[in-house]
Amino acid sequence: MPVLTELPARPVRERVPFLPAGAVVLTDAPGPLAAAAPPDADLTVLSTAPLAAPRPGWHHLAEVTEESVRRALAGAGPGVTHLRVVGDLGRAATDGPAPALTALHDAAYLTLQHLYDDLGDPGSSAVALLLGAAPDGTPHPYTGLFTGLWKTAALERDACLVFTLCTSATDLTEAMARAEEESAAERVFPVVFDLDGVRKAYLLSDEPNDLAAGAPAVLGPDSVVVVAGGARGITAEVVKAVAEHFRPRIYVLGSNSLDDYPPETYQGTDEEFAARRAGYIKTEIARRDGRTVADINRAFDRMVNARWAKRNLDEMAAHSGAGRVTYLACDMRDGAAVDRAIGRVLEERGRIDLLVNAAGLQRSGLIKDKSFAEFASIRDLKLDSYLHLKRALRTAPPRLWCNFGSLLGYFGQLGEADYAAANDFLAAAATHTRATDSRTDEFTIGWTLWEGVGMGANELTKAYYERASSYSNMAIAEGIHHFVQELHAPVRRPSVVHLGDAERATVERFYPGYLDRRPGFFLRRLVASDERSVVYECPFDLDTDGYLEHHTVRGEATLPGTFVTELAAEAARALVPGKRVIAFEDLRFEHFLRVYRDIPAGPRRIRAELVDSPGEVTVVQVRITEDVVAPSGVVLVEDRVHFLARVLLDTEAPTAPRWEEWPTGEETPVPDPYHQPGSPVRLTGPFVSTTDTRIHPRGKRARYAPDVPAAIRCGPASPCRASCSTGWPGWGCWTWSTGIWYRWPRRCRSAGSICTRRSATTTWPRRGRTSTSSSPRPASI
Repeated sequence: MPVLTELPARPVRERVPFLPAGAVVLTDAPGPLAAAAPPDADLTVLSTAPLAAPRPGWHHLAEVTEESVRRALAGAGPGVTHLRVVGDLGRAATDGPAPALTALHDAAYLTLQHLYDDLGDPGSSAVALLLGAAPDGTPHPYTGLFTGLWKTAALERDACLVFTLCTSATDLTEAMARAEEESAAERVFPVVFDLDGVRKAYLLSDEPNDLAAGAPAVLGPDSVVVVAGGARGITAEVVKAVAEHFRPRIYVLGSNSLDDYPPETYQGTDEEFAARRAGYIKTEIARRDGRTVADINRAFDRMVNARWAKRNLDEMAAHSGAGRVTYLACDMRDGAAVDRAIGRVLEERGRIDLLVNAAGLQRSGLIKDKSFAEFASIRDLKLDSYLHLKRALRTAPPRLWCNFGSLLGYFGQLGEADYAAANDFLAAAATHTRATDSRTDEFTIGWTLWEGVGMGANELTKAYYERASSYSNMAIAEGIHHFVQELHAPVRRPSVVHLGDAERATVERFYPGYLDRRPGFFLRRLVASDERSVVYECPFDLDTDGYLEHHTVRGEATLPGTFVTELAAEAARALVPGKRVIAFEDLRFEHFLRVYRDIPAGPRRIRAELVDSPGEVTVVQVRITEDVVAPSGVVLVEDRVHFLARVLLDTEAPTAPRWEEWPTGEETPVPDPYHQPGSPVRLTGPFVSTTDTRIHPRGKRARYAPDVPAAIRCGPASPCRASCSTGWPGWGCWTWSTGIWYRWPRRCRSAGSICTRRSATTTWPRRGRTSTSSSPRPASI
């Protein structure tokens, strides 16, 4: 689930001027730009809005075409390495067409295409600055159109400094200053929000999607379901399952007019029909009506598609009942046609319980290669379909509105500038609707590739992504499961994406460290950071940290001392992300860190600072502190120290020492005092990990025998959320089997409803030591 999260900036490079000499600037707000730019600025400006006065190098694009953009850019000369886009979203509708922004988006694509080679040079930059981008604190739907395009540009031009800054500011001079600040900041992901001066970015959060037993179905035989673009592909598979399990009244809107084909189109097997292609082409060529062989081939393909559509509709009707599935031929790009189709449904049924908006096309091609006409047609099909449905349903919004988006919209993808832009728009639009319109429950699912249908049915696309191991080819049954589960989610989020192992690996290649953006379980809120230090806050409570109730000191839940190494390791790795923790030095335990159930406490601060040291080993000093506050709110002691530690990091971990087995000797059994009732320091539950304690001539020893249930909750009322950087299981969703810790699957909103099991790990909880087992990894569920 994407969550807009505060991320203070960390400068890592010199600032780049927003209006450097020789830059090309695209805008729909030439007035504010003219006021903000120095009079003698060496700029080439392309404006989609009329200019107030002529200015050297400034051009008004009355119509955005390949030729008009080429002519305007001719004066910029060769070697343009800086591109800027300035868009004013504050003037654009949030629930309807925004032709000025669409024209600016067209100009941005054409300019990226024209400057493609130059923007591949080191030191080049491409920055999109969107003003008024968050009305009332919620991102404007049209932010997605630009962020989707810019994500793809960032992937295709990876030597270029590429990012989008979406700001709530409306003053261009102020916004330009923010953009210059952002140019110096560390960024894993090329989209940043500036909301009233607070820097934020979207991070993905796993969220359980456990359905309560006996939860009522959201659809039934009396429900009305409308599906736009649902006769083929993944949408048809989903709707067939909806028909089977809920038997609603279904209307399917599709662009192919199925009744226009002769009856023999739907006769015979697929193999027999495919064999007719050559004869069909020969017959049609003989008509001499001006169509090319390619045109005739496409016409035959549409008949093939019609056969699939009719077959799917028949399957839906077999479940929902005769006369309960209606197909309406409707070009979703035609607003009047959409009005007529939706008008008929509302006239016949009076309402819509579920709308599935799934129209879309996809054809890969790098920005430099894809024609503008193809870019616009792919983008506009999704964009126009959504806007036309919004208009048609403005007075009768559906109870549930589901957009079929794509993972490519969230992350971008090489060759998918149009598809990513359109799908990112759908996610932003659903997020905005949920924040501003309580009449409908809208959400967008960012699907990955399905096996054998949709994009996965295209052999070239499938082969390309299989070679690259980019996507996991979700099974049809699994995709259906995710959809039905999302319909019935106890908390339905406006935007979710699905990630499997292959998708996670792809994201890690594109944006290293992004999915692990919260550096650790205990680093819960970033407070401040710079090149040499980082400060996090960790508010402990027994809902999130319920495992501490099994480790008590004088009856109170207390953080184990060995966990201090975990806190220190997480903080050190957040400050030095490219290195591994190899050792700890000078651990000091000053005060217990207790967590009380009925006594609120302020957050603990975890501060990590670089220590100057020679050689390749990096030393980080970590302090864990808290303010002691009186009930009146007066701070009695500021930054009282709980723990101190020095953490050593290097690029490679040293060879682990090998334990030598103790020789046989006389042993005396003894009780473990930590396991005894009444002990000042008491271990229970998962912390009882040893048995058969005895005294050996070399010291005390015990047999490791943890008794951990298959799923332990982190708190009395909340499912486990913990897993830590050094391998601590977080005491939840783990089970012990044949000497190996397995983390069992749990439902996750950003990773699909069922996550695969994690790698098998042998864990020594009492010492915080972790090693990876060579046992085979369990299969996915």
